[in-house]
Amino acid sequence: MKKISVTIFLVFFALDGYAQSYSSERKINSTKYPLETPMLREDRVIKKDDLSDEQTKYLWEGTTADRDGYIRVKSSISYIELLDAFISHPGFKKGESSEIPQDRKYSPLHLIGMLQEDEFRSSNVYYYGDEKAVFTIWRYKNAGATVTTEEEFFNQTVDGVPAILALAVSDGMRKALWKLSWWKNGRAFELYVNDKVDAYGTPEKTPKIIMELADSLL
Repeated sequence: MKKISVTIFLVFFALDGYAQSYSSERKINSTKYPLETPMLREDRVIKKDDLSDEQTKYLWEGTTADRDGYIRVKSSISYIELLDAFISHPGFKKGESSEIPQDRKYSPLHLIGMLQEDEFRSSNVYYYGDEKAVFTIWRYKNAGATVTTEEEFFNQTVDGVPAILALAVSDGMRKALWKLSWWKNGRAFELYVNDKVDAYGTPEKTPKIIMELADSLL
């Protein structure tokens, strides 16, 4: 298998093109501020001191760190409505579950179905009250990919490893989308949860709620 190297600054999304990153796609494999060489074959966390002021400014463009323990990212409407794309995908199987366990703990999530994007990446789609949530496992090492992120993006811990919690928002839109990402033993885990923000941009769900949902899936 030909190895590929994937740069991830905030998050990495589906390989088939219907999903996209919170951060601008130009930040991946950027020629203006390159942070990774094409031959890199190991996961890497870029230290803050290894970045110039210009690179740091570039990475944080449209992104702010909230004191409550998450990153707020300006995003597109199509991205914020991403979870509907899972259910409308031709490969979505209603009532079926992927490799993700369903009976290890009590969870307020109720299974809708699953999407097997390829042999390495699968997602379970759930109802969470009146909203939707998606939990994805990607065996990226088996897929020949690597992970690169910047240490300042880490703001939570899941299953004993650093994690990134981010909230995607769009100006003038109440809908928002949480994403919690972490990596362990060659697998990438992604939990997406729909939400809404008020007139001041405050989300209805708290980081604590998102973290508890993640714990219920482990």
